[in-house]
Parts: sequence; C-alpha cells; structure tokens
Amino acid sequence: MANTQSILQRGGLLPLLRYGNYAGPGYAGGMGAETLIEHPGINNGKPIAAGVLAQTPQGLASFMQLALQTPPNGYIDSVTRLHDVEYTVAEIRFMQAVQSRFGGRLPHQLTGQDRLERVFKQLQADCDAEYWQADQRMLRAVADYHPTDFADASYRALMLDAFYAKAESGIFGYGLGEQVDDFYDSLKACDETINVPTFLDSLGALGSASMLARADLEALVMLPITPQERQFFNQHLYSGHYLDVSTQDAEGNLLAPETMDYSNRIVVPCALDANTFTAQVRMGDAQLRMTLDKTNPQRPVFTKVTTHQGERVSVYH
Repeated sequence: MANTQSILQRGGLLPLLRYGNYAGPGYAGGMGAETLIEHPGINNGKPIAAGVLAQTPQGLASFMQLALQTPPNGYIDSVTRLHDVEYTVAEIRFMQAVQSRFGGRLPHQLTGQDRLERVFKQLQADCDAEYWQADQRMLRAVADYHPTDFADASYRALMLDAFYAKAESGIFGYGLGEQVDDFYDSLKACDETINVPTFLDSLGALGSASMLARADLEALVMLPITPQERQFFNQHLYSGHYLDVSTQDAEGNLLAPETMDYSNRIVVPCALDANTFTAQVRMGDAQLRMTLDKTNPQRPVFTKVTTHQGERVSVYH
C-alpha cells in the first residue's frame, strides 16, 4: 500500500522507503510518517493509524489478508510481499504467545519489568529466529535475481546490505555475528559478486534508502508497468547513481517539475490512460518527451523525442 504521490505533492515528514504494491505494518514503511491507513478491507473502511493496527493479532491478520489479495508488481515485489507476510505470521504468533504467558496482555501493554523477564526475552528470540528464516529465504531469492533496470538493481543492492546489518548487529538486530557471514558467503553460489557487507556498507544502506525515498523511487515502482518499461524512462540512471533530491531553489521556493534538470533525477511518467504513460523533462540543454503505449501488452511501443534549442534532434522508437 505504498504512496503513489510524488515527494513534491506529499508535504510533511519524509516516509520510509517502500517498494511495490504491498508493505506490511512496521516493516517496509508501516511506521513511517504516513501512518494513516484507509482501505475498505481494514477497520471497516475507517481510517486507522498503522501503529495502532499493528498492536493486535487481528490488525496484523487484516494486513496479511490484504497482501494475499494484492497482486505483486514484478519479481522483487512478489518476493518482498511474501517476506512481509512471513513476518506478519511470526508477529501474530509472538503476540498470541505473550497473551498466553502474561495474562492476556499484548506486547504494547507490558511494563518495562515484564520485558526484562526471561520468558519474554525467549519469546522475542523465538520471533527473531522466524524473522531470520524469512530473511534468508528472501535474500536467496534476491541474490538469484540479476536485474538490469535502475529501480530493481538499486533496491536489490540496498536489501543485501541492510538485512546483513539487521542480522549481524547485537544492538538493533538478531546478533548472529559469524553465522550471518557464513550465510552471505553461501550467496556467492547465486552471484559471485556478493560479498559480506562491511560496517560502512551498512551505514551506506541507510543513506541510500533515504536518497531513493526522496528521489521518488516509490512513486516509480508503484506504476503498473514492468521493470523494463520503467527503465525506458530512466535509461540515464544506473545502480549507485548519485541522485539530485532537492525540492527547493536557493531562495527556498518549491521547484516546479518543468524547471528541474532530470539528468540526475528519477523520471516518473504520468498515466494518460490505462495503456499510455508519458513524461516530458529537461536533461541538460535537451528537452525529452517519452511515451509508452501498452495497447498491445505483448508489443509495447516506446517513443522518445529529443529537442535541443527548439529543434528536434532525434526520435527513438
């Protein structure tokens, strides 16, 4: 349930980076700034904060059912959707176990002293073990995927670094140490370029996530177009590309899309109808008009017209 609005349109605090048609509560963005959930299948259609919904097994179950009814948009979305569902199942089991051991109270109702008890810490460890199993299944699937488009390649690299930090760290993760190193070494069977991430790689993943969120990756990957079709509009970008994420000029005025130079920005096309997507942007001194026609989904037609100083200099089909 990612946001389809651009960063310029949203205002307020920046959301966490989310990817695809479904994001579970508290995992892929449910605890971000945009926490109000409004969906016919949740809370009888009445708005509810994701943080509140994620406090009960019933709320988590409604998210899981929604995931199973939400078609994925590409390979990574299908993998991460399954991962979110597995996390949700583990979280429901954890909550039910806490209720059983603590007189019907849910985790958010426990006291600080309750959380120090050995039984609670064991329940947390059991839940983390389920999380780690889900992480490994997801990471194997991601390692075996070799995307060539900017969006999927960027998100794949981010996942490999970020989930290492989560599993290895004893401060904010599972604290598995060398066990995680061994697992990442095993991923070389899928992709020999994968290495055990360093601490700096993990820190870099946080910066990359923020940059991609600010650069509107979420709005791009939510479009009903394939990774290859997304790349048609973003042939100027590559994984690791430095992105310009500014939204204001030197005087603090909000930038209009038509005044931006998109040489280092993500291009998010607009949908003219169910089958036609278009973008008109400036890159350096050139104006580009790009159109994707999916009337025949088996043979989509992509057209790019480049204009320099008012004169058409190239047409690409």
